[in-house]
Amino acid sequence: MYNITHSALKRQVDVITKQVVGAYLRMHFWLICVTKRFIELLKQHLLLNALKVHLVKSDADTMIVSVALNCSEHGNTAVAILAEDTDILALLCHHRKPSLNEVFFVSPSRKGKDGKRVEGKSVNIGVIQKKMGHEACEHILVVHATGSCDTTSVIFDLGKGSVYNKFASDSCTQSLFHFAIS
Repeated sequence: MYNITHSALKRQVDVITKQVVGAYLRMHFWLICVTKRFIELLKQHLLLNALKVHLVKSDADTMIVSVALNCSEHGNTAVAILAEDTDILALLCHHRKPSLNEVFFVSPSRKGKDGKRVEGKSVNIGVIQKKMGHEACEHILVVHATGSCDTTSVIFDLGKGSVYNKFASDSCTQSLFHFAIS
């Protein structure tokens, strides 16, 4: 039988842990380097094919919306954004001006919960803005943020529509709306 003391076992575990952590950190560093190199090669390829490239270091939602609205304003054609992120949809509904060309939010096809294919959708932001109304479009970012940028609000334990209705019907929360957007 082996006679290993607790301290000897702890030392062996510490050595193995340091080796595993070291290997993980080396692998992680390697992946970052490979990813950065891939992004640089992709950027060069796109630029060589006369495509504009915008790189961001953090969340890209605001840049995506900014570039799309700029293209809509200065181009002579409609703009489509392929995305799944409701943050982009909320930003578009808030920032798109009626004088711009059409802007479409396009969600890709995906697998549903039952494994069946769910077709993607294309929605015209201008049409959504008309249905929502000017005031709702002004307040959508507050509602979206208050609703935890998800489907259920942490604060009110309500869905997005209910969060908006709560804000719109309560005089105290209405003043929050006006404060938040001013």
